[in-house]
Amino acid sequence: MGCAALTGCKSSQTVPNDYQAYVAYQQQMQKGENTPQWETSRPDRKERIVDECIRLAQDTTQIRAYGTATSYDEAAALEFAEAEAVRQLSTMMETAAEGVRQIYRGTASKNASQSSESRMESVTTQFFAQRVKNYRIVKTTMYDLSDGTIQVYVCIELRDGIEKTSQELADTLSNDEILGVDFNRQKFIDAMSQGLSDYKNRQQQ
Repeated sequence: MGCAALTGCKSSQTVPNDYQAYVAYQQQMQKGENTPQWETSRPDRKERIVDECIRLAQDTTQIRAYGTATSYDEAAALEFAEAEAVRQLSTMMETAAEGVRQIYRGTASKNASQSSESRMESVTTQFFAQRVKNYRIVKTTMYDLSDGTIQVYVCIELRDGIEKTSQELADTLSNDEILGVDFNRQKFIDAMSQGLSDYKNRQQQ
């Protein structure tokens, strides 16, 4: 009689990859006295390779975002990945816009009216909507997967960095006479720059 027919030899069998076969195998092993190999052995630890687009997007000195997509069509994968990157960048800027409005409420004139806050919300929203369109592609990587699909990563960034973008928004608000005379312009710029950096840091946690 072969070893495969004996209960004592079950621990040397290979654990099936198929889930249903795995369940059947587990039930079979529970009837025996030996501990299955998959319960006693620890898997080897292997460091994951982080795509370069992700690394570039984590730079807190730049306004960057990345997107990824998988498709059997290369052009479609590229388009979807870039669109996802733009969506991520828009989310970042929308978060910054809300932070800007909070800064305004805390540092602008105490006599600022509700209409002034509404005007500021409109101007900042339009400002960021325009800036998001002015992006460039920093890096694109593509991988051929075993199932025949193509995985694409795309990293994009605003052409102007965090500091310049913050200054331009402060200029825009000043030109529209939204900011009061007691408004601390540099504090506004520093706080907005810090807010964008904090947002990127939170995404990495």
